[in-house]
Amino acid sequence: ALFIITFKRKKLIKLVYAGILFLLSIPISYLILPLFHHSYLPVTFAISWLVAGLIAGLLYNLKTDTVYKIMIISLATVGLLLIDQIFGAKLIKASPLGYDTISGARFYGIGNEYMGILIGGTCTGCSALLEKTRHMVNKGRIRPLIFLIPILTIIILAYPSLGANVGGTISAGIAFASLFILSEKRKIRIKNAIYIGIFASSLVIFAFLIDSTKSIDSQSHMGQTINLVRQNGLFEISNIIKRKISMNIRLFRYTIWTRVFILSLLSMGTLLFRPVGVVREVSRRYPVMAKGLGSGIIGSVAALLTNDSGIVAAATSIIFVALPFIMLVCDYLRKQDQNSLRGGSS
Repeated sequence: ALFIITFKRKKLIKLVYAGILFLLSIPISYLILPLFHHSYLPVTFAISWLVAGLIAGLLYNLKTDTVYKIMIISLATVGLLLIDQIFGAKLIKASPLGYDTISGARFYGIGNEYMGILIGGTCTGCSALLEKTRHMVNKGRIRPLIFLIPILTIIILAYPSLGANVGGTISAGIAFASLFILSEKRKIRIKNAIYIGIFASSLVIFAFLIDSTKSIDSQSHMGQTINLVRQNGLFEISNIIKRKISMNIRLFRYTIWTRVFILSLLSMGTLLFRPVGVVREVSRRYPVMAKGLGSGIIGSVAALLTNDSGIVAAATSIIFVALPFIMLVCDYLRKQDQNSLRGGSS
């Protein structure tokens, strides 16, 4: 996609656009894949791609603009993830991007793969919704309703009996607070950054306190951490931090998600310079959407820094930032090409 956009292979822009839609449809197809479970792996693999292709095809042929398409796939993915968590996480338990109880990667809640997708998808989906409603007369009434989605996402990530993801709660708090500030103002200042930090810290403390009130047998790792600190002192916190840093360094070196994260950043960085002015034009046309994608990048970096397998969460989070960004660029280049053809024919 980056090659075709950079060197302006106009005939292939539509193909890139469709391919990006397909990639954006993969996370939701992997989530509903357990509904079509098959014991033979190649068949399961084919089903997942067929489902993603069907979703992408429907979106591609939908008679609406790109922002609406991005909004639909983002919020559909987020909505299904939240519903699944509320009703016992039956889908995520058997999803390729879910946790693995056999290997012991995670036994409950929401793992870092879908946690990243949840944060990135919420930032992108809500910003797209804010973009489409910014010219409405009654937008002052609609905006609070839109921000109910991030609030619900934070509650589910933080609550010990649901998402039970501490790093995800911090990352989501930072990302969604940034989304709110950026949608209201042009930039985040030092004062705002302090408020964001206090907000994220308060969320985590609240989640830990809720879990610590339960019996030991029913506590998640949140409440157990509180008990360890009570027994062994604050020294236990430094052990946890060291262990998380060690895990992050090891994963950064060996996991394939590192390539996804770096390539996504490089793609967006390259598009800042080539084609010349394309990012400025896209940001001018979709100012709220651009700020929302910015909050997604902030959330992705926060996920990298606050999780013990942060590179995984950062990579999956940035998928819902980099790919919609590339779609908007493709859409702009395609419309520019159509306008030049009309000008030439006239």
